[in-house]
Amino acid sequence: MVLIFGSPQELLCGKAGEAAAPVKQEDQCYSCCEIDWIQRERNHHSAACRNPMSPVVFKTDKPWRTTMTITITAFERSPDRGKGMARDMRVRWALEETGQSYDVRLVSFKAMKEPAHIARQPFGQIPTYEEGDLALFESGAIVLHIAERHSGLLPDDANARSRAIAWMFAALSTIEPPIVEREVARYLESDKAWYEERRPAVEERIRKRLGELSFRLGDADWLDGAFSAGDLLMVTVLRRLEGSGLLNDYPNLSAYIARGQARPAYRRALDAQLAVFSAASTDG
Repeated sequence: MVLIFGSPQELLCGKAGEAAAPVKQEDQCYSCCEIDWIQRERNHHSAACRNPMSPVVFKTDKPWRTTMTITITAFERSPDRGKGMARDMRVRWALEETGQSYDVRLVSFKAMKEPAHIARQPFGQIPTYEEGDLALFESGAIVLHIAERHSGLLPDDANARSRAIAWMFAALSTIEPPIVEREVARYLESDKAWYEERRPAVEERIRKRLGELSFRLGDADWLDGAFSAGDLLMVTVLRRLEGSGLLNDYPNLSAYIARGQARPAYRRALDAQLAVFSAASTDG
C-alpha cells in the first residue's frame, strides 16, 4: 500500500481558490491510468479544496512513479549514414510520437561486442532501452513497451488495440524477413555464382507480401483506423525497399510511406539520427 500525502491545493486543486486544471500526460510523469485516478480523486475530494489546510491522504495499491530518464543506444557511426534505416530510428520515432524525452548512448561496433553492452543486448546489436531498473532489447519489443506505457500509439478500444499490435507483429514477422533476406544476399552473397539465380526468387517473395499488404491497405491512410505503432513499424520496414524498384507497382504503399515520413515526430527522429552521423563525420 502506498500513501500519498499532500495538501488539496498540491494534489487536487492546483492554486488556492482556482479550479483544478486537467492533468495532461505530456506535462506530467503519469500514465493514463494514473491521470484518470487523480481526476476521480479530485472530484471526490472537491469539498476539501475549500480548506487549504485540510490534508488529503490517498490510499493506492499502485506504486507512485517518479521521473526516470530513458536511455537508448545507437550506432556511433551508423552504416546507413544517418538515413533512418538503423533500428534505433523506430525507437526514436515512438518516443517522439508519445512526447517522451530521452538520452542516447552511442556505441561503436567494438563496444557492441563487449560485456557491458552484451549484458543489455545478448546478441550485440542496437538499439537497447533503459529506464530505471528496466532494460529492454529488440526494437519491436521496445516500441510495444513505449506504446503501452504512453498514449499516442495504441487505441483505447481493446479490440482496436489488439489489432494494432497484430500489425506490429505483421510488420516484423511477415513483411520484414524477406526484405532483410534480400539485403543479406545483396551485401554478403553478391559475389557468389548462384546469387543471380537466387535473387529473383527472393524478390518474388517480397512482391507477394507487398501485393497482399497493398490490397489490405486499399485507399486508407493507415492500416486500421488512426495511425498506430503498427503503422510506425510497417513504414520503417517498407522504407528498406527504397531505391529497389520493388515498390513501383504499389503506389498506395509508396503514398503510405510518404504519409509516415511527413509526420512531425518522424522528422524529429530522423533529424536526431542524422545529427549523430553528421557530428561523427565532422569529428573525422
